[in-house]
Amino acid sequence: MAGDNTIVLSESVDPTYWTTGAEIIIAPTGFEPMEKEKMTIASIDGNTITLNDTLQFTHLGSEYSLEDGSRSWNISAEVGLLSRNIRIIGQSYPEIGEEQFGARVLVSKFTQDGTEYRGYAKISNVEFVRGGQEGWTDAFDPRYALAFLNHEDSVDNDEYNKESYVKKCAFNYNYNAAIGTFNTNNVLIEDNVVFRTMEYGVRDEGIGNRFLHNLVVLTRFVGIHKDQRQNFFKRGCFYFKESLDPEFKDNAAAGCERAGFAGTGHICSSSKRWSNNVIHTVQDGIFTNTYNPPVEVREDKDCVVFRGFFVYKAYDYAFYLLTHDTVEMEDNIIVDSGVGIHPFLIRPKATTHNLEEKHLRINNTLFVGRNDPSQCDTDAEPSYLWFDKERNNGGTMWPGRNWKGYATGHAGLLWPIFSGIGVPLGKPWVNGKPKSFPLLTGQVYLNDNTFANFNPGQCDGQFDSAIRTNPRGDDMQFPIISTGTKFVNVAESSRVWMDRPIMKLVVNEHCVDMHCDGLKKALLIDTDGEIIGDGIPGTIIADAAYEWEGNPSAGLGYYRVPKTMVTTVSGDKIEYEDKLPNTGIVRNEQCTWVEEWHAYKCHGLDHRLLIIESMDIDTLDRRLSPVAVLANPGADGYIDLINGPQDFSCCFGYACQKRVSNFYSIIATNMMYEIHLTSTPPIHMRYRVK
Repeated sequence: MAGDNTIVLSESVDPTYWTTGAEIIIAPTGFEPMEKEKMTIASIDGNTITLNDTLQFTHLGSEYSLEDGSRSWNISAEVGLLSRNIRIIGQSYPEIGEEQFGARVLVSKFTQDGTEYRGYAKISNVEFVRGGQEGWTDAFDPRYALAFLNHEDSVDNDEYNKESYVKKCAFNYNYNAAIGTFNTNNVLIEDNVVFRTMEYGVRDEGIGNRFLHNLVVLTRFVGIHKDQRQNFFKRGCFYFKESLDPEFKDNAAAGCERAGFAGTGHICSSSKRWSNNVIHTVQDGIFTNTYNPPVEVREDKDCVVFRGFFVYKAYDYAFYLLTHDTVEMEDNIIVDSGVGIHPFLIRPKATTHNLEEKHLRINNTLFVGRNDPSQCDTDAEPSYLWFDKERNNGGTMWPGRNWKGYATGHAGLLWPIFSGIGVPLGKPWVNGKPKSFPLLTGQVYLNDNTFANFNPGQCDGQFDSAIRTNPRGDDMQFPIISTGTKFVNVAESSRVWMDRPIMKLVVNEHCVDMHCDGLKKALLIDTDGEIIGDGIPGTIIADAAYEWEGNPSAGLGYYRVPKTMVTTVSGDKIEYEDKLPNTGIVRNEQCTWVEEWHAYKCHGLDHRLLIIESMDIDTLDRRLSPVAVLANPGADGYIDLINGPQDFSCCFGYACQKRVSNFYSIIATNMMYEIHLTSTPPIHMRYRVK
């Protein structure tokens, strides 16, 4: 606790190294990275350490569990030993604070007189003090505290005793990354402690390197450090974006001003299994962005997996997944984060008419909205947010808190975005907003997951949501299919939340003269009724008729129904009440409106996604919408109007609108449908039900 001068370790330590006078680093456990504390051991008695000073901040060290006792997790501050007998020290001089020019060790190769000399390094129990040189981060000249450059393969138990490894070292205050591996393979990096790095903590651009039981505490963001306007990039305490098939077990990252782990994910087909990695006190826990900067493609992964992560106190996203690949997730724990999982899968562009079957599958994952619902320090803003607000106008933050007048708080899972790659000027990781048309396929599967402690009446009156639409998915919210979902201490009102469409997008450069479709076409298929709450299979659907004949700016009403739908072959008008008296997605007498969700829960209907696609060459130029989808024409008919994706071209005004003629509708199977277009139908169309 703050004010104490002793700490108790949960594991025994080696008294040979943990001695009086040794320096230690204590990781933060709240949202604020600067709550780390560097201390000196005054005395040690078993697992109890007396410090040279009192603690300024509280560092948690407790076991927590769900109300029903079914799941538990431990939140405890990591403590790392920084002192070693062998030391590599960067010189301290008056200008070092400004120049940030420390010591560096480079392991590489060179050629002289036609002979190649390749270095190797066996480094253990070494302390690096004031290491690295700020700004030199490129792979061709990585001025890190320790860098392996073009080392190529390290061979375990090499016959010439030239294998390389880094074991039990400490990196005690760095002006760049602590460790980097570039064109370096199969190096063991184990049991190391890293304190205070810049931009990156540990960076890997090799193949098959092994990272076991390492601790990184406090990685500063260079955008803040240099006050760079509009630096949108997110590096990580562990940066594995161009790493291939590493081993990653039992590591911890704490106090990362951007991401705890930034990488593309682990190959699904790999025989290695990542496990027991802890990430906390970060802006984003796992940040995946294969869109930009461009990734060097060593091998097409197609499918990546995130397994065995425990992420807590991620202020914005525990998992932000902007990726070309199908994603599998299993055995993860997410606690006290702004958003648990933000799915954003990309490629190929819808205009290519190509289909790549992509999905996100989430298995056996625990989502905890609030670790301790009685404490309101949960949403205390970390100090680095001044940069996001003042320099980036909030662009790199989760935008869904207190969204559009609603007191929205934490969210477990966002409805997925499946989008094309985008335009060259687009930054889809900014605000989580797509910069291209929705894909032609995409689904999320939930299997045996638990949501806990999502409730209304949280701090500042916020209400948390277990499953929520993505407020920036203006064009499409792809379906979620759920089996075995469990709720513990979750109010029924907080199980689902569907955002309302954004009125300001009803303009020429976006959705023109109607609401954008995305937030009115969300679908959740509850295969066992556990989300609905009655144990009966059903569906949850959005209110597609929101503002029908209401606000004129929404552009919705019977006057937008194509005339062909309400005209007989002889030219007589068909009265609306005779053919299409009901509005929105088709429902039956077993559908119930849930005001707290902004959604209907239904039984007895097999709702599915229907994708209508124009295959004609003028798909971008000729507008076909509104498209009218009429279920059960007649006295029980339900009419739904589809606008189509918004304009993503780089100009403004009617003359340059480019809107792909693809239309996403929620239908029910085993029903008669009429579909009418406002314009002349394309010669070639494709219909698919997902």
